[in-house]
Parts: sequence; C-alpha cells; structure tokens
Amino acid sequence: MSKANEDAALLPFEEIHKKMIGLLKSNGGNVSDACEKLKISRQTHYNWIDRVDTYKKEVDDVNEAVLDFAESQLILNIKAGKEASLIFLLKCKGKKRGYIEKTEHDINVFRTANLTEQERKAADKILDAITSGNIDG
Repeated sequence: MSKANEDAALLPFEEIHKKMIGLLKSNGGNVSDACEKLKISRQTHYNWIDRVDTYKKEVDDVNEAVLDFAESQLILNIKAGKEASLIFLLKCKGKKRGYIEKTEHDINVFRTANLTEQERKAADKILDAITSGNIDG
C-alpha cells in the first residue's frame, strides 16, 4: 500500500467518503486538491466512483451544484450587461434559434494533383454527386 493511501486506510470507508464529499463541496469539485488533503490518490477516488453507487451519486450531485453555481454567476454577469457572457449563453443554449458559429471550409483536393482534363471532369462529377446527395450517378 502506498504512503498516500496508508492514512486513509486507517479510517472506515464511510468516514473517508464523507470527508471527501465535504472537501469536494468546499473546493468547487477540485478532485486533485481534495485527494491531496485526504492523502489518497486520484485513482482511488475514481475507483470509488466506479464501484460505489452512493459515492458516485454524491460526487455527481457536487458536480451538478458546481454547474448550478457557475450558471447563476453567468446570469448575474448577463444582468450586469457583460456582453461576452450573453454571447456565451446564446452559443450554448440558443443553438435551436440560430445562435451558433459555423465554419465553412472550401477544400479543393485537386488543386495540386496532376490530373488530365478528363480525370478532373470525372472527379468533379463524383464530388457534385456526393455533395448533392445523388451518389447513384
């Protein structure tokens, strides 16, 4: 057993579990910080999540609370007129209404290829069929 886990091994799981959840609640869900304070490895924490349903649920609840807090701060920023926060919210939650960034790519794979005119026309025909959805021909 590693030194990092020796101290934690002396405590009953339920006590370590409660301490870990308490640390996660107090530090905004920072796993590394909580594990360091409890002297357990991050892998131990993730093993508990995989193996103990009640622990996983409590960790999930902490993570949801962190997201709820962040969203409440985002709303406060929007109310304070912070445009970047408004744009962020629209990009995340306004996609159905068209608030989304689109990137268009113009890719011409034949620019540097040495194709004959006949090969180029055949390739263009295939690409047109693919982009139009008419791949039968």
